[in-house]
Amino acid sequence: MKALIWKEWREQRIFLLLAVIILISINMGSIIYLNMPSKTTVDSLSLYRLDTINYYNLFLGWVILPLLFALILGATPFVKEFSNNTQDFLIQRPISTAKIFWLKFFFGIFLLLLIIQLCHLVLYVPASSFKMQISAPDFKSPTPLIMFYLLSLLIYSSTFFSSLLLKRELPAMLSSLLAIVIGILYILPLYLILFIILPPKQLQFLFSGVGDDITVYYVPASILFIGFALFSFVIWQKAISRGLKPAKVFFSITGIIFLIYLVPHTILNFSAGLDLRRAIKEAETSGIKLKIEEIIPPPVPDEENAALVYQEAFNLVGELRKTYKDEWEYMPYESYKVKLEDLTKEQKRTIAKLFFEDTDFIKLYTLIEKAVNLPSCRFDIKYEDGPAMLLPDLNKMRQLAQLVAARTYILTEEKKYKEALESFCVGLRMGESLKNEPTLISQLVRLALDGIVMESLQP
Repeated sequence: MKALIWKEWREQRIFLLLAVIILISINMGSIIYLNMPSKTTVDSLSLYRLDTINYYNLFLGWVILPLLFALILGATPFVKEFSNNTQDFLIQRPISTAKIFWLKFFFGIFLLLLIIQLCHLVLYVPASSFKMQISAPDFKSPTPLIMFYLLSLLIYSSTFFSSLLLKRELPAMLSSLLAIVIGILYILPLYLILFIILPPKQLQFLFSGVGDDITVYYVPASILFIGFALFSFVIWQKAISRGLKPAKVFFSITGIIFLIYLVPHTILNFSAGLDLRRAIKEAETSGIKLKIEEIIPPPVPDEENAALVYQEAFNLVGELRKTYKDEWEYMPYESYKVKLEDLTKEQKRTIAKLFFEDTDFIKLYTLIEKAVNLPSCRFDIKYEDGPAMLLPDLNKMRQLAQLVAARTYILTEEKKYKEALESFCVGLRMGESLKNEPTLISQLVRLALDGIVMESLQP
């Protein structure tokens, strides 16, 4: 065992030496940059350069260099054995293949963590400075620090896994991120199953932030890290140690994993189907209507249908908007460009003249009053289209309610209180025209119509 540890040290120490050389070079470059002559004020320039050096050293020491060495250290432990054809000799040693694997895996982790600490020490990037740079409401200590250590270990384990599949260093490093994406696809079914079976409190812990820790980030990263380590171990034990093709073992294990996912998914799906059928039966017994054809309002004779009268009013409003385009710019409740309190006396007189002297406006309010007095209202809605059905009449009903509110407001301004109250009552009854429509949005618009009309009486 000691001989194997020394063997790993002799092979991997070059990376420790490389890390030290890179760090010393960065420090020397920083010193040269800091002492470069310049014509600007020495103190201000030195502070600017020092701040720039600290900023870049911070991200080099916490992100760039750790991830770079994670890629290298993950790709080399077994690739060297493959390229030198020494894996058979290694397997023949009087030590189990499991110990060989885990020694290589954890020796790389030890060396990676050592290099990360060297980065922090040589480049002087304390954790407090890092937390200050990435401070945000969602990132509280110690999560960012844990996440960046965990990210380095995740890159290391994914590259380690890729190296056993591809047996070459550069392809293993390049496919490391692809391996992580594939790993995420592997754990998505697990999260789906957990989402179905876990109670709300545990779901909150798993899928959202709890306290200072953001579990939605580091739990999947931890699962992926452990998953890559175990997957790599199985490939080493089942394929490489026995001379088989790693790809064959990889696809076999993938099939087994998704088969394991399929069993609880099938059980949960079947159980949910039973619950759904039971709930449907109880709803039907209680008289709740569940099918579209059961909630479609019955046909209404034309002479009793207010929708036909409303349609005449809709068409007339369209003509009036074109005819009185300028006046519509300050129409109360219709125009959002002018507030009620900003209307001038001249504008109010113009609108009052339209409401009480223009034959088309008089006809419009006559139509609305006729519509609210009819016993039924059924617009031509294609209920059979389900969620795709269109409801264009609702917006037009809002326009009519706004014009009724405008008339009520003008009548109040002119102290014609009896007529204003009658206009107000006509507006309130407009909402009743929508009471039989079985869609939620129709009922929300019905409430909105009442609100528009009631607002007109408040002044």
